Amino acid sequence: MNRDMKRRVLQIFAVGVVLLGMVGCGTVDDGELRGVPGRTFRAEVEPYGMVRIPRGAYTMGRNDEDVTWAYRAPAKTVTLEAFWMDATEISNNQYRQFVYWVRDSIMRSKIYDSGMDEFGTAEDEFGNELPRPVLNWDVPIDLSDEEQYEAVRDLYYDAENDQFEG
Repeated sequence: MNRDMKRRVLQIFAVGVVLLGMVGCGTVDDGELRGVPGRTFRAEVEPYGMVRIPRGAYTMGRNDEDVTWAYRAPAKTVTLEAFWMDATEISNNQYRQFVYWVRDSIMRSKIYDSGMDEFGTAEDEFGNELPRPVLNWDVPIDLSDEEQYEAVRDLYYDAENDQFEG
């Protein structure tokens, strides 16, 4: 083989490699899911106040064999995907405290709106108007007081007057 022939074989080989690379990198319409080309990766954003629990597996069911009683339900391995959980779990008592606070703040707002100014103020210490009233939590709510009860009466179900006829 002379020098020109070797060069010609090398050129054909190089063109073949380039063509093979182009065919291998192209898209094929054969029904396979290959993803959307040109799409950038976006990492999952961590939600505020949440903790990511990683995926994992645990064994559910009995962990010891009970030959005497012939318990035949086998233990199962359960696999869980990763999920988000609230970072500040609270007890039932803490939730009850929150619910009572919401109830009392609604009551205080209604009592203040009915004209009893000792339950809040709409002005700051300089006499400027506030955007919304500030509630006074030092004054206790007394529902045996007729005026306070009338202000919050619509928060309670009245079984005598709210009945269906039929």
